[in-house]
Amino acid sequence: MKYFGWLIATFAAALASEPSWAQCSLASFDRAQPAALTGSVDLNGESFSYGSDVDHVNNHTTVWNYVENKSQNRNLIVSWPKGLITLNIFNPLGPGAVACKVFTVAGTYNDDVDYDATLKYGSANYEQPASVYAPRATDSPSPSIAKSTIDVNYVDNSTIKDVHIESYFEIEDGKIVSANISATGGYYIGISSPDNIWSDATKYELLESAKLKNIAAGISEITSFGGDPSRVRAFLNYASVPEGQMLYVNGPLENFAIGERASSMSPADIVVFDSDRKPILRSQIALPNTKIEQ
Repeated sequence: MKYFGWLIATFAAALASEPSWAQCSLASFDRAQPAALTGSVDLNGESFSYGSDVDHVNNHTTVWNYVENKSQNRNLIVSWPKGLITLNIFNPLGPGAVACKVFTVAGTYNDDVDYDATLKYGSANYEQPASVYAPRATDSPSPSIAKSTIDVNYVDNSTIKDVHIESYFEIEDGKIVSANISATGGYYIGISSPDNIWSDATKYELLESAKLKNIAAGISEITSFGGDPSRVRAFLNYASVPEGQMLYVNGPLENFAIGERASSMSPADIVVFDSDRKPILRSQIALPNTKIEQ
């Protein structure tokens, strides 16, 4: 199963009617055919449900993955790599809480199912068979748009906290025309291995834009960014994220790198850190690929 060129939507106007996913409400989950791929677990002291859905609504296609902790008194440790949701022992999913990953795509059809999307849960890493709707490889249209939303309620020292992340990028005629990324509540977004996707010019534009807006941003070894390197390494190992450099930003950035040449949208691993620089979760967003021949 290929994953190149995903997280892409082809119609800019369609996103104007996209619903708000704040608070990760499941009220609108599975709004249309095909039926969602869902499952539940009530074993090994854990109780949770999970699902993956693709809907063709308002002229665009949305994939939505979620994990819901059904327990009212236990935290949930879960790693679902293909569902793009990972919460480890340091910051688990709280009792009754939901983690969501929602993104627009192109080239996803009703029968595009990856049946080999096992998730792991609990401190013993119990395995649970699962399936996800898997966007297929497509050529990037022009314009191409990538929008991604991540909402998670997690536990930090017995306190329930929320993290909300949004990204929106648009390429038209081979150039970036819109580039926005934000995380609420003082969270850092760390883009893993940025050299694989972004040119030096793109990284420079982001860092300069952040500097002008007094937003903390920079490039750092991912293990030395956090206050406790051993904790960061444990998280990276659990979340299957390689060590190396990351580009981080702490605040909303809008319209950086406008006019930069870009070949396509490419998936990029991100690690989210809290305001104390503790790693919270791992997921993916789509970024315009500017690592192209000039």
